[in-house]
Amino acid sequence: MDSQYPASGSALRLYRSLITTMEVLRSQKGTLLKAHGLSETQYELLVILKYGPQDGLSCSHIAQHMICHDPDVTRILDRLEKRGMVARRRDPADRRIVVTRVLPTGLALLDIVEATIASLHAQQFAVLLPDELERLQTQITRMRPVPG
Repeated sequence: MDSQYPASGSALRLYRSLITTMEVLRSQKGTLLKAHGLSETQYELLVILKYGPQDGLSCSHIAQHMICHDPDVTRILDRLEKRGMVARRRDPADRRIVVTRVLPTGLALLDIVEATIASLHAQQFAVLLPDELERLQTQITRMRPVPG
């Protein structure tokens, strides 16, 4: 079907190709995460917490670092807390702020999942040579708006 677009539709073809490819890659990752009992958003939150400060992050800081913006970070953290993956506490400097940190249970699951995802990404991108992968990364990054 994409070949039926007029030549002036090259941007549309590229857009559709990027979205279609992203959906395929995302679906594969989603299937892998589901096998480990995680949603994509739960996984992303755990990763943000793992690589953030050891004393944890507030919900607003977590939300700022998310790729897939979810308006209900608190609800997702509730689920992870019930599973023993994260712990929350009031910030002693400002009792209005709740700080969340990842627990050893969450870190152990992340170790397994991150290794599996690295393997999946290697399979997904195996069709590209290293220099092609680097060029693609550079070109896609250039398309993003500059924050600010």
